[in-house]
Amino acid sequence: MQFMLQPCHILLAALIGWANERQRWIIEFQNDQIEALLKLLGKKRLLLTDVQGLEKLTQLEMLNLHANPDLTKAQIAELQKALPKCKIGSNATR
Repeated sequence: MQFMLQPCHILLAALIGWANERQRWIIEFQNDQIEALLKLLGKKRLLLTDVQGLEKLTQLEMLNLHANPDLTKAQIAELQKALPKCKIGSNATR
């Protein structure tokens, strides 16, 4: 039995090619955004005063919150509860 190329195969290949190109464009755009932010920040660290909004990062696996003196242990615990799969490093003292 021989394989016959059907019109739907060509359409599917074109769709996959388009999706691949779109993903590549998005990744390139995001990399440009990150590069611009790094140029703005220089070698400075971004200090947080609260953890509001971080709970939306549900795919996060690791988060380093050391050297953020304004964060409290209660805030870190609340964030850990919201992100149970994420390993959160912190040296909060209060």
